[in-house]
Amino acid sequence: GIAGLNWRVGLLPLRVRPHLGDLTPAQVLAVVGATVDAGHYGAAQGMRVANFSVAVPPALLAPESVAAIDGLFDALAAADVFAAAAAGNAGVDVDVHPHLPGTLAHENIVNTAATDRHDRLAAFSMQHGSNFGAAGVDLRAPGLRIWSTLPTHGPARPYGHSFGTSYAAPHVAGTAALMLSRNPDLSAAQIKAGSRGSLDPIGGLAVVTVSGGRLNVFGAVASAPVPGRRASAPELDRVPRSRRPAAPSGSRARPVPLAAPAPWRSLGSEGRRPRSCKDKTATG
Repeated sequence: GIAGLNWRVGLLPLRVRPHLGDLTPAQVLAVVGATVDAGHYGAAQGMRVANFSVAVPPALLAPESVAAIDGLFDALAAADVFAAAAAGNAGVDVDVHPHLPGTLAHENIVNTAATDRHDRLAAFSMQHGSNFGAAGVDLRAPGLRIWSTLPTHGPARPYGHSFGTSYAAPHVAGTAALMLSRNPDLSAAQIKAGSRGSLDPIGGLAVVTVSGGRLNVFGAVASAPVPGRRASAPELDRVPRSRRPAAPSGSRARPVPLAAPAPWRSLGSEGRRPRSCKDKTATG
């Protein structure tokens, strides 16, 4: 396995596609239907965070498939399920060429582009790279040369590097689960606001994402208030010393550690065996 962002999270793996690689039009429609069914099933099981490492141009889908995807995310929003979505790997502006589900107008979705180790928009080949969009992509997360399990390589090589926004989105899903471990009462909208409001600003990203920054896991978790607890050490780091709460007389102030992760259910849209938060889907 792989040690991901949240080591004690409970995963609900649901398989929605027959294999890696290119799909026929009929298989694309079947994957969309399976994804919709899996999402509704996960919501019924009480999941709080869903990862959708899939991105499909609506032009490839029948109108009823587009309506089914939109209806799924209406249901997830009503159930207050946070959804991390892969922006796609076509290297296009999703404001001009939208990809579903990430570009749907729902407040519980964070559409995620991919960065390389230099915080640049990830390029996967001469022809393909991470999708982007000043209005349609919320933020970026690592998505190039990600070390993970690769079962297609066989038992002799169970690990390897891979790439794609399918690897960037699970960083956001894992962060959301960590935020919920700190405060289980957070809403999906609060998770989205916390993850977008605590980014590392990166020069050059402002014109290709809504937020203009790259995911900062520590900042997002620290932004989640702990119910019934004074400000923790990460929160105090953001407050000038002159304005911090005074320690009781005669005692030594101790930083309050981050809450231990709780086992929240997270949905990997691809549905293979649990592999931390780094499932890969070729279409994402």
